[in-house]
Amino acid sequence: MQAAVFHGNDRITIERVPMPDVGKGEVLVRVSRTALCGSDFKLWHKGAEFTAGHEIFGVVEQRGHRLHGRRCAVYIPLHCDRCAACQRGDTQMCLEVSSLIGWNRPGGYAEYVPVPENCLLPVPNDIEDSLAPLLLDTIGTSGHAVRFVGRVVSPADAGPVLVMGAGPVGLGVALALRALGYDDVHVADPNVARLRIA
Repeated sequence: MQAAVFHGNDRITIERVPMPDVGKGEVLVRVSRTALCGSDFKLWHKGAEFTAGHEIFGVVEQRGHRLHGRRCAVYIPLHCDRCAACQRGDTQMCLEVSSLIGWNRPGGYAEYVPVPENCLLPVPNDIEDSLAPLLLDTIGTSGHAVRFVGRVVSPADAGPVLVMGAGPVGLGVALALRALGYDDVHVADPNVARLRIA
């Protein structure tokens, strides 16, 4: 298959690499889209030991498997589903597994990526391929933050809410706030174009 190799010193090449091994409890995902994240610039500058790319959307391509053909986004923190953190829903803080797809194991800047079954997030058919990766960092991170804050200040008890920054995550936070019932949302950003979008 082909994959992007991040050499460092602002150099990336597309190279033929072996197909990845698929471990127990994993499936092979044919990558449709991987969003470019600002954190990837670090790998562009410094290089990456593994194939980069952590905002991944694709289709399970494992004939005979019950998930074959399913459209999925990829949740990048590997997790055990058994420890206390996983049991309370904090899978990003798993006490047993510390690995991130696209950081310290192969990621989505390749044609295929092996993904643990518990890291697959089904994507409804009414969400187009180009938007699907945004469900991860842009909307997923934002929604998680707003749900977390909701435990402290519910929409009913909230006054005006200020979102500092109208980058992708800030815009996601503004969307999540509105969707979860926060009505008086304000956004600040020195970038006039981003502020207009907000």
